[in-house]
Amino acid sequence: MDYSVNRTNCENILLLFNIQYFLNEGSSNRFPFDLYKEEKWSVEHINPQNPREFKDIVSVMKWLGSFEKYFRDKQEEDDLRQRINATLGDFETVRDKSQKIGSVGLEVRQKFYDVVDDITSKLELHKIGNLCLLDKNTNSKLGNRNFLSKRSELIYLYYHSKSNNTFIPTGTKDVFTKNFSEHEGSITQEIFGMQDMEDYQLFIKKRLQPYYHEHEGN
Repeated sequence: MDYSVNRTNCENILLLFNIQYFLNEGSSNRFPFDLYKEEKWSVEHINPQNPREFKDIVSVMKWLGSFEKYFRDKQEEDDLRQRINATLGDFETVRDKSQKIGSVGLEVRQKFYDVVDDITSKLELHKIGNLCLLDKNTNSKLGNRNFLSKRSELIYLYYHSKSNNTFIPTGTKDVFTKNFSEHEGSITQEIFGMQDMEDYQLFIKKRLQPYYHEHEGN
């Protein structure tokens, strides 16, 4: 399921997953439908869907650097990793890195855009494994940041939800803390990588398995 063509379906799946996850955790509380109904909801990309809109070159370089580390041990992606390094080298020469990406030359920008498109394609950043449910206000607060920055803000909002009058679904909080990640190596990475996305997607599938069987029975 792809967000770019199935936005509503993605939101419905994530809502169902969060309700089922809430039930499976054996909580004595009820899913707070009243809070859910009070908010306008949206689908959040765990890895940012559009790093082209990062506020400055420093943010762009941190984003690229995290993926350079991710692809470093993957020989089949050596060409992409080299192009990421080349793009980082181009940005390194910019004197004032607080500038926006639009301040650099067209050739450098185009190289960056091509690398972004390849990373997005390789990691399937629009698929359900990179998506979570958030209210639109919180989504706006997170903005277009990298994974670690989003996680820090979201965890703060989750544990101060009463004072902020914010409802952060538990499934959303847990995906940002990598609770669904099964592989020890990926848990310490600065990005929400391919293995994290696969583990998360598999967890969703398992949680919603009863609904598949019900559908097949009909």
